[in-house]
Amino acid sequence: MEVAQLRQVCQKGLGEIFFFSQYVYRPLTLHITRAYAWFGIGPSACTIHSQLVALVAIIVLAVPSPVSFLIAAICLQVYFILDHVDGELARLYAHMGLRPLRPGGEYLDFWVHFHTANVAFATLGLGLSLSSGSPLWGVLGILGCNILGNFPKLALSRTLVAMSLRNGSVARTPEYQELAHIAADFGTRNILARDRSFRQKVMFLLSELAFFPGCVIVLPAVLVVDASLCILAGSQLGILAKAYLAAFVVVGLASKLRRTFLSIQKLNAIGS
Repeated sequence: MEVAQLRQVCQKGLGEIFFFSQYVYRPLTLHITRAYAWFGIGPSACTIHSQLVALVAIIVLAVPSPVSFLIAAICLQVYFILDHVDGELARLYAHMGLRPLRPGGEYLDFWVHFHTANVAFATLGLGLSLSSGSPLWGVLGILGCNILGNFPKLALSRTLVAMSLRNGSVARTPEYQELAHIAADFGTRNILARDRSFRQKVMFLLSELAFFPGCVIVLPAVLVVDASLCILAGSQLGILAKAYLAAFVVVGLASKLRRTFLSIQKLNAIGS
């Protein structure tokens, strides 16, 4: 199958919600998807591969050193690349009539999402805390883990399910549907939609850089620079990592509180 046809079959097109996925990772992942398909490897196996690679990053971050920082940076990038490949594989096999799209595979993919970048922040904080002797970085790592765990959307999803079970008609209201789309990241951030203004696209990009998937791109870059400065200039390891972790937590907590209060207001409006 040619690259153009493969892209049309495997990738999300107008359904893509991340700039970096569409313009940086998707052109690369097509070739890896083709290799996985040639070997007959399934999408769930690819998801497990991504989790195993991420687990290496999670473990080595707990023991800060220039080498462990470089290993973690590489592993996080490989994880994120494979995180694109599993979905592309699922769509390719479904298109070819080899394997149907299964909700269980999508569930596994989400499960890995909620136990990867967030846990990496936790072990980064743990490692920085152990190496510096200050518990502050461990606390910030836990907060970073909580922020990336996407608990506001998980809580929103559970609340919406409970509301629909109590009153099935509420699920058909536009307000409920809007919140359901937000909870599922479905269509609310369509970056390629023609009705998106330039300002909206810029805001999406900035949001990505600040949170996910930007953290999976920025954190490895910070780790590489941190390790390089330590090796080449003899600077103290972890200075940039500490600064990034602190900034991430401050911005993340502010965003999390804002989203939480907005969700409460919208839920109360539906229930009133």
